[in-house]
Amino acid sequence: MAEQLAHARQRRRRLIRAPLAGPALTMMAGVLVARYLPAAAWVWLGAAGLGVAMLLASLWRKHLSSLGLAGAMLLAAGAGAFRTAECYYAVATDDIARCAPHGKMLATVRGRVASRPQLFHSDVEFGYRPEPQLVFDLQAGQVLTGEMWTPVSGVLRVAVNEPYNRYRAGDRVELVGWLGRFGRPANPAGFDAAAHARLRGQYAWMQVTAADGVTLLEPADRAGPLARLYWRVRASARMHFLQLDEAEAGHVATALVVGDRSPALRDLGRTMVRGGVAHFLSISGLHLAVFCGFIYLIGRAARLSPRAAAGVVLAALVAYLLVAEARAAILRSGIMAGAIALSVLLGRRSSALNALAAAAIVLLLINPLQLLQAGFQLSFAIVAGLLLLTRPMHERLFGWWYRRRGLMVFRGEERWRRWVFYRLADAATGLVAASAVAYLTAAPLVAAWFGIFSPWAVLLSILLFPLVVAVLIPGFVSMALAWPLPGLAATIGSAATAAAGALAWGVGQLEALPLLSVSLREVPVGWVILCYAALLAAVFAPRLPKGRWVAAGLVLALAGTTAWTQRTASPPDRAELHMLAVGAGQCAMLRLPDGLPVLIDAGTRSGFEVYDRVLEPFLRHQRYQAPSVAFISHPNVDHYSAMPGLARSGRLQRVYTCEDLLRSGDKPFSATRRLLGMLDRHGVEVQAVAAGDVVRLSPTTTAEVLWPPAGRGDLHGNAASLVLRVVHAGRSVLLPGDIGEDGMAELLATSRERLSADAVMLPHHGSWEQSLPAFLKAVDPQVVLCSNYVDPRGPPSAGADIQQFYDELRRRYRYFSTARHGWVGLTFGGGRMDAQTFGRRRQ
Repeated sequence: MAEQLAHARQRRRRLIRAPLAGPALTMMAGVLVARYLPAAAWVWLGAAGLGVAMLLASLWRKHLSSLGLAGAMLLAAGAGAFRTAECYYAVATDDIARCAPHGKMLATVRGRVASRPQLFHSDVEFGYRPEPQLVFDLQAGQVLTGEMWTPVSGVLRVAVNEPYNRYRAGDRVELVGWLGRFGRPANPAGFDAAAHARLRGQYAWMQVTAADGVTLLEPADRAGPLARLYWRVRASARMHFLQLDEAEAGHVATALVVGDRSPALRDLGRTMVRGGVAHFLSISGLHLAVFCGFIYLIGRAARLSPRAAAGVVLAALVAYLLVAEARAAILRSGIMAGAIALSVLLGRRSSALNALAAAAIVLLLINPLQLLQAGFQLSFAIVAGLLLLTRPMHERLFGWWYRRRGLMVFRGEERWRRWVFYRLADAATGLVAASAVAYLTAAPLVAAWFGIFSPWAVLLSILLFPLVVAVLIPGFVSMALAWPLPGLAATIGSAATAAAGALAWGVGQLEALPLLSVSLREVPVGWVILCYAALLAAVFAPRLPKGRWVAAGLVLALAGTTAWTQRTASPPDRAELHMLAVGAGQCAMLRLPDGLPVLIDAGTRSGFEVYDRVLEPFLRHQRYQAPSVAFISHPNVDHYSAMPGLARSGRLQRVYTCEDLLRSGDKPFSATRRLLGMLDRHGVEVQAVAAGDVVRLSPTTTAEVLWPPAGRGDLHGNAASLVLRVVHAGRSVLLPGDIGEDGMAELLATSRERLSADAVMLPHHGSWEQSLPAFLKAVDPQVVLCSNYVDPRGPPSAGADIQQFYDELRRRYRYFSTARHGWVGLTFGGGRMDAQTFGRRRQ
């Protein structure tokens, strides 16, 4: 009982030393309320004013202290809600987004480069790879309307093709290119570019298609002397390690020391996310703790007083924050470290929890929408967990060992054993407890945001931590000496890049670990809350009445909820054909009542990975089982570029394709050769089919192959495309792939009666062929589908008859296209055929 009272008093003292914790939490609540319960900004401003009145009324009346506390909370909540209403629901009348259409238009814009331009390379493995693009944010200043320049505000996301010229943050430029607004997702669970950009305060984008579309009006060097110095220092800091090592090691060192993560680290970042150690690659509390601790130790070694050393730390911290990339984690850590250093400088007691709350309040007042982003949530959740749970976790994990160590006696000649059992053991157990807390506090949010669970995260954090420190300390010293002693700085910086190279190599080896990450289906917010409740109950169980029973009940509830959220969707009553929007390509998946899902082509020429960005998120969101059988109609990448990702998941077992794909796989250095090799390495069986073959997909579903005939070595590419007729419960769908004029003409001549179907996918994404009208008439469908990035209109030189055909196509049939409707779901069987879409999109 006495021990419980002591712990209660300790918790109360901690809360008294952190008076900003309550306002920070209520401000977060206000942000969430304003985001999901829209109201006019004046409503929230009135609530904040009422909180001020309550606070003032209680200042000189001790018996009204509860009223003052309630007023402070209401003030914080109202301020957060007011700022959210301003940032999320209000757009300035002169914002550049008001000039941007939902499609795109040609525009000329002037403004200043607001972020460091970065060169983005496509990471597409199979298929069309777009040329590199120079991407940066532009603070818009003027837009050309007619012959007059109109002042505007707002931030544009700019991408420049042909990035021959390099620009710097602070440059004033004139851009000529396509202007538009960010669009909504085209598929369920697709990336919502509009929502993501809105959280960043951006509503429009600009695409400059050629290098001569950018004109430099005023270099950053022509700005004032302070601005020139600022941009020069920032540019030098970002190039410091790249001048020592242009390879991956230089980029890793720059990311760890300066916080500037290059697109070249995209693959490394993905591996670290899967391994649960992505926090090492961006500046966080760990990095600034090493930075401030190292400077403080140097100050103390130089015989400075604690206050003087804290002053040096504070000055160095301000300089570092001006150079580093401004992100939520950096600013949060900087505010916390600054508050602690200032308290030492002033000779007052510090509270890390209060500093964390102050950082949250400041950042939310600047931009409350950060609360809705994964980085902000992970950053604050991990640090709050470390501050509140590390000591209890340490006691839970190693309390028994510390009680045993208290009975040990060491003689004078056993100093090394005493050092091992005390100093080394304290550091090791502290690192293990902190790593466990960081992992357990991050895991629910990682599962909710990224859909992965990393079983190795705690062990990997412990193993990689020394390498991270080995990069940070020489990296900080090298940057500090870059101007006064460049030679010595290069020597020390080489040690940092060498450690960074070792870190990158070690991360690369993580892919060989079994179960590096486990993919999870979508989890609700309630599951995340239940995770944290179970964690708190498990850690504090000995201190709570019946704590072990409460913890056991919450853990069992969490286990049951997890099993429920990870269940697979029930089989459909009828067959379902899901046509996903993938731009210039095709991706269709067939779900059957009595069989496994079947993938029928999956690829694109639009320059992105279909599996990572479309197919896998769709399967997670819908809770569908991944396809184990796939058809590849012909050897064009816009029909198979997603197959490598599906094969690596370990779920794909068999692929049916045409003979031409197997023949083209014999060509050296061809994409199909790489594809077949990759499928073979993952144990996927590849089987060629030809006209007359029937593949039984389930007891009630067959796929009849109508084209190409067997042994036709003269057919290549689109001409050799599979034509499949899927039949289920009396209904059929014709999937002709990219069959061309000759193939359609021969099918009309030899197999016209077998072409009849209730639904058809337009051949070759709707492209015009002379036989297309007759082919469509022979099929005689109720529903016509088209997978492309635009609706088919015929060639530019098409006459009135061809245009009339496409117009009649949309009027006569139930017509659905991915360009017009996004995802299309077709349900057929049992004498019925129904269709639903994800929503109409403007072209």
